[in-house]
Amino acid sequence: MQANYTDILIEEYDYTYGKDFECIDKNFLYKYKGKDSHVIIPEGITSICAYAFAWQPQIESITIPNTVKSIVNNAFDCCINLKTINLPQSLTSLGDTAFCHCHSLSEIIIPDSITQLKFAVFAHCESLTKVVLPKGLTKIGSNAFQDCINLSNINIPNSLTSIERAAFMNCTSLTKLDLSNTNITKIEDLAFADCFNLTSLIFPACLEKTGTDIIDNCEKLTQIYLPDNIINIAPFAHKTACKIITRNWSAFMKLISFDTLSNTSLAKLNPDVYDNFPYYKEVKKAITNFDLTGLETQLNIFIAALIAMILKKPAVYEELLNFLVQGYSKDEIKKAIKAVVADKESIQIVIDKLNSIL
Repeated sequence: MQANYTDILIEEYDYTYGKDFECIDKNFLYKYKGKDSHVIIPEGITSICAYAFAWQPQIESITIPNTVKSIVNNAFDCCINLKTINLPQSLTSLGDTAFCHCHSLSEIIIPDSITQLKFAVFAHCESLTKVVLPKGLTKIGSNAFQDCINLSNINIPNSLTSIERAAFMNCTSLTKLDLSNTNITKIEDLAFADCFNLTSLIFPACLEKTGTDIIDNCEKLTQIYLPDNIINIAPFAHKTACKIITRNWSAFMKLISFDTLSNTSLAKLNPDVYDNFPYYKEVKKAITNFDLTGLETQLNIFIAALIAMILKKPAVYEELLNFLVQGYSKDEIKKAIKAVVADKESIQIVIDKLNSIL
């Protein structure tokens, strides 16, 4: 039975493009059987199957024709001496780990026809220095560029909406990433972990959710900008590497609320994070004069900080109040003021200032 099964498989192979190109149904390249270092895939091939070129150390360059629409999982896995390859505009699908462990690949231009990068597609490409991402890319998949230790030049398209787990983990040559103009709403666990030369990371305003340890071991990270609508800032507040989180008041007050409402002691969080927030120590010290019992909302904590800054930092106080009126109605603010402050004179000062702003 085994012999018959083998015979059937052999009969299914197609060698229209020569003995080096073992195909199925003519247009699906099943296995490259040649020994050339510079390979030109024949025009007419539409799909490069799983492991078609995998573990072939003799290959240094590959030319792919415009007829190819898909490159399947592991197609070029462990082509350790592959230095150059073109990805044609006809390509619409790039499979998991397609170029994983291509240690000699130095540059890749991904065509605009690709909208998603899948699992570990370029992982462990240690020589990769430059990546050109497609204009319509929406997702960078898990481990997509993990361990690309020389990757220093990568464009991030505006179309991007998500960065998955460990996508850039251990990309030790990345120094700055500006995501501010993207549409990213989600960044998953360990996305930038072990990028220990990363010094600046700017998130987009639309970011809603971040995973755990996304900046773990980013020891040189000195600037990280969080948007106003980030709900959970704990993954950043706990990181000893992060010296500055943001300069916007919303994230600042979320940090105040996180520290106060969760009863998290300063000893458990990185004090440098707080030191680099403008006026954090003054606000923190000032609000300890208030009875915070029952102040279960961020608005009330915010009001406590406002009151605390009335006399000490009038300009800062106005900046806080200006931000506050963008998110709450005058009635909500007045109600919170009365809930927080017993001193009628202070209440009146805040309400007068509120009226002047509105």
